[in-house]
Amino acid sequence: MDSPVTFDRLYEGAKRFARLAMEAHAEQDQEVFLLHAGVSVERLAKAALARVHPTLLSEVNGKDDMLLHFAGAVSKPPARLRTIGASTAIGRLRKMDVLPQKSKSSSEADDLDGLIELRNGVAHLGTGDVEDYLGTFVATVDRLLPHLGQEASSFWESWSDAAQVVLDDRADRLQKDVRLRMNQARHRFRTRFADLPEGAVDG
Repeated sequence: MDSPVTFDRLYEGAKRFARLAMEAHAEQDQEVFLLHAGVSVERLAKAALARVHPTLLSEVNGKDDMLLHFAGAVSKPPARLRTIGASTAIGRLRKMDVLPQKSKSSSEADDLDGLIELRNGVAHLGTGDVEDYLGTFVATVDRLLPHLGQEASSFWESWSDAAQVVLDDRADRLQKDVRLRMNQARHRFRTRFADLPEGAVDG
């Protein structure tokens, strides 16, 4: 029997929820956007793992039903299908250098974690006004698609232009932030060594 959890189903599900997320964002419905964007990222992350090997979707909790199923060692899937959650999938992709690691110099990993945490919060409790995570969502998809062997235009379809605008704006803001940080670093450097003789330090 074919597995109900496959790369194609995960990828197509990610596309469907991405479209719903973009529609919700256009309607300024932040809660619905967070729900759909989080599901889209989770399914796309799982698709990336499944493309390497389906066993990477298995939980490590002492039960081996899903592991045997994904390895093709049993003919029938378990009665209860259970795979890893979004945070675990993202964590495994970070170890594989597919998604960015947490670092002091970049907030990209923290932003993605924030998106997933807010998705979970909306699902359980609802949420008030929150930061706009559209840039984080689109940038994460953009990082994952090459590892899936998929084109952005095929994934985003009618939302391709909007997604590219988001990426361009994000890149521009990141470049400005880098230039600002470099300028600040030079200022701190010059201030620190201001008492040295002229020409002793280049900067």
